[in-house]
Amino acid sequence: INILGTNDAAVLSSDVKNLTETNAAADISTSGTLTISDVDSDAHFVAQAGTAGLYGTFAIDADGAWTYTASSAHDEFVAGTTYT
Repeated sequence: INILGTNDAAVLSSDVKNLTETNAAADISTSGTLTISDVDSDAHFVAQAGTAGLYGTFAIDADGAWTYTASSAHDEFVAGTTYT
């Protein structure tokens, strides 16, 4: 008997959030929860805290709860333009 295993890819949900910049001095932020399922292993995220990106900071915990805080240092955003 030969058993040939296959590594099935994990399935990750997606989440889209919109942030609107105003003239307020405070940072803008949003949050949500992602889900993951993997038939081959434990379904969990690798927690990350304070991961800096081009426009702000991202964090996620092992359960998929995430936050994003945009940096107030960016005042070049143009109305109607999408930044990713």
